[in-house]
Amino acid sequence: MNFLSSLLDLNKITAKTAFLVLIISGCLLFFPASVLLKLEIVTFKKEFGKYFGFAFLASAAFLIVALLNWFQQKVNSIIAKRKWAKKLAESIKKIDFAEVAVLREFHINGQQSLDMPIDDPVVAGMLNKGILYQLSSMGQMSREGMMMPVAVNRLIADAITLEFLGLPHTEPTQEKVREILIARPDWAKSVTQRKANRWY
Repeated sequence: MNFLSSLLDLNKITAKTAFLVLIISGCLLFFPASVLLKLEIVTFKKEFGKYFGFAFLASAAFLIVALLNWFQQKVNSIIAKRKWAKKLAESIKKIDFAEVAVLREFHINGQQSLDMPIDDPVVAGMLNKGILYQLSSMGQMSREGMMMPVAVNRLIADAITLEFLGLPHTEPTQEKVREILIARPDWAKSVTQRKANRWY
């Protein structure tokens, strides 16, 4: 009866355990007597044989339910990702000038990831919207704020074109360069000044 009680305790059953029970009970049910005799488990089958059919059906049902549950979770995950991607696409359409200036920093620095102050209101807002995502929980405090490595969400990376950023395809004029530099976020200007970046 302990065997039956353990089998009925669904909280303790995993898919691996159920699969193992299915295989063992199936073998005990369907193996010919000659094989069971060679395995020296004929006596075991006589003693517990009344439970094998139930164990086989119960483990099979458990695995079917587990498979259906896994499939449902996958479908829900796909639907959630599509909704999130759609929401993200809408966020990009409503992006403001300050957020565009933040996105420009990746192009200006020629990097796919940058250290940005996650406590800056604009950067924090873009992280909350999913436009940016944080690459690590490790960062450092600076005069610009709590600097953390961030990157542009891959779902919208293709939408961040030069046209979207308001940047020219060809060599920019001095006036355009000045316009872009003036529009940079204050924290980016501060970082550049602090690091004495000779490119600027």
